[in-house]
Amino acid sequence: MFTDCKYKALFVDWDRHAKTMVGRFRASSGKYITDFWFTQFIEALKTRSPEFDLWWPLHEIQNNGELYKQLNHPKVGRLDFEISNFDVADHSCLKMAVHVPMPGTDTAAKMASLLDVLENETTDQL
Repeated sequence: MFTDCKYKALFVDWDRHAKTMVGRFRASSGKYITDFWFTQFIEALKTRSPEFDLWWPLHEIQNNGELYKQLNHPKVGRLDFEISNFDVADHSCLKMAVHVPMPGTDTAAKMASLLDVLENETTDQL
């Protein structure tokens, strides 16, 4: 999200999503805050991403309350999703996010076309 420029092009509102991700990351990483590897990781992110370097010191905490996401897919254009976030039972460190195409948009059809292309590519490789 912070070290590869393709994500800035992928997310319609990258700044909002990225800043929210910093807050969610901070909320879930508290138990590692004093670990050496974690400190190194944060410093590396701050060095490679001016945005992360700006937002990390704000100490904002976010929950997994993101409900809507828009993406700019390089092949099919804009995709609109509703998002549901879940904790994975018996794995306190794992989260699951389910992206469902927004009703009233062409996202479901675009996703189906992407799956068709992927299936054809896989079949061609066999």
